[in-house]
Amino acid sequence: MMQLFPPICLSCEHYTKDSPLSFPTCKAFPEGIPKEIWSGQVDHLKPCMGEKLTFTPDLEQEGVVERVTERIRVKIYMRYGPDPIRSPEEADQFWESLEGKSLEELLARWPMP
Repeated sequence: MMQLFPPICLSCEHYTKDSPLSFPTCKAFPEGIPKEIWSGQVDHLKPCMGEKLTFTPDLEQEGVVERVTERIRVKIYMRYGPDPIRSPEEADQFWESLEGKSLEELLARWPMP
């Protein structure tokens, strides 16, 4: 699976920026962030894989909310949107319906696993 965005972990307040290990870690996964989360296969917006912390945007980073919201828009489009090859007009309309929505609005309407 191709990764469209940098790992969401980089925008999280729990991410360990200067991990002494040779692989990425965080407060939720001090022994190493699972590849499913690091690769973007799992968005980690809800507790998963036995831990209690979830992704929490690091609000000290400039533009973090916008980056995360755009990432979720793309995920929703890919998961719930119509096939852009079979129906380009419908796909464009669906994408336009996602624009301007807050992260909370997007997740309330289109839950992510």
